[in-house]
Amino acid sequence: MSQKSISVIIEIIHGSSKDDRLITLPEKICNSLKEPFAKLKVGMAEETIRYESNDRISYDCFMDNTTEEYIECEFNTTENTSEEYIKCESNITDNTVEISSNIAKALGLSQGMITNLVIKDNKVCLGPVMGVFVNKFAIKKLIKQVPSFRYTELWRANRDSNLIPYFFSIDDVDFINQRINGTYYNEEKQVWSQKAFPLPEILYDRGGGFLKKQRAMSKYIRRQLNLNKNLKKLNATHYFDKWEVYKHLIQHEDMKPYIPFTALYREPYNLIEIFDKSSTIYIKGCCGSNGREVIRVIKSGDKSYHLSYFHGTLVEYKLKSLEELVDKIETIFGKKKIILQSAIDVIELDGRNIDMRATVQRDGSGELGVYSHPVRLGQKRSPITSTKSGSRVYMFDDFFIKHYNYTEKQVTDLKTKVNKMLMKSYLYIEEAYGSYGELGIDFAIDKKGNIWFIECNAKPGKDSMYLSYDKDTIKKAFQNPLEYAKYICGF
Repeated sequence: MSQKSISVIIEIIHGSSKDDRLITLPEKICNSLKEPFAKLKVGMAEETIRYESNDRISYDCFMDNTTEEYIECEFNTTENTSEEYIKCESNITDNTVEISSNIAKALGLSQGMITNLVIKDNKVCLGPVMGVFVNKFAIKKLIKQVPSFRYTELWRANRDSNLIPYFFSIDDVDFINQRINGTYYNEEKQVWSQKAFPLPEILYDRGGGFLKKQRAMSKYIRRQLNLNKNLKKLNATHYFDKWEVYKHLIQHEDMKPYIPFTALYREPYNLIEIFDKSSTIYIKGCCGSNGREVIRVIKSGDKSYHLSYFHGTLVEYKLKSLEELVDKIETIFGKKKIILQSAIDVIELDGRNIDMRATVQRDGSGELGVYSHPVRLGQKRSPITSTKSGSRVYMFDDFFIKHYNYTEKQVTDLKTKVNKMLMKSYLYIEEAYGSYGELGIDFAIDKKGNIWFIECNAKPGKDSMYLSYDKDTIKKAFQNPLEYAKYICGF
């Protein structure tokens, strides 16, 4: 049997005690096993499963940290050895795996579940099991049946990819018993439910905690999961430090034309230096996202400063001196690490700033591609274009054809230039940090037609793409991470 996985249906056996240690596999799968003794692998949790029949014989399946249960396939053997194993028989189907309810419960398998099966190193592997790490608020919304579009679209896409996914937060992990109380969509009942799952073999890190105490627990959970060397991660990191990214990218000569002047803020004199280069600057928290911790400062001819940022609504100040500006910066950011950046003279529409958020992903073959470039049109006078600030979004092609009178060829040529920068950025980020299944990359075009890299996001929300692109593009953007997960897990 090749390494390519097949789709199988899980059927739960509910029956007599003789069936409580039974699994049946399609005959072609049994025949592909190299030895009478194989392993059943689902996820990566460590556990010991013990079954006792009425004749008081104990059945132990000692599993290592790859959630492996030993199973015995019958190849005309007549008697069990002194050490008992889960009994495995062949069935006459092409794609059905029958499994006793006890084993199914221990492995997080459900009746009628469709998943992938592959034989690797004489192991029968089901999955892959993907844990999606989210914050507590996201789990509460799922349980209340009011999920974010991100999770419904991911689950919908999985109906074609057939992973074993679940969502979990900092409250759901039990490292002692190597289990996670995962939240999943119960297809039979058509509701979001919870049950025990094995630890994941691939982590899709979407956050984990907002408050200081939650962040500490999130770090602990990541450290514990990373102790397992077999864990795969969809993305090498779950966030970026803007200053560190800048230092990595600016080392490459072919990236320098795309990056605005950037400096780490250490003292007030840094402000004097950057205002010598640009009368408009941005000040950003190194680890902020969604337009949080971003302020714009415009220096006027009378040496006053106009400062603005978005915090639920547009907030603006006129500051009369550099000293007042420094005080305001310290009030807003405290002791956080911040950068100073020369403003880009971005293209505008009706006095509103324009930038873009690209969805750049790897697919089920590991190939890199750019899947959307939604255009974000900010509110008037707003320093940011995040959708949370009320910006309007458009498909890239439609926007430039309708509002800038571009021809289709001009749009194609522009996208070619943009994609060149995006692909370079992505590959250089991977060179510095490791492999990524997806990134959201913010970029802008200035009034001279130059393309600028703004920042990258390891947890792209896909809001702009979801609000502006067609159903096929949206589905692809959610399916790519799933297919890439299968690819790196050997399915």
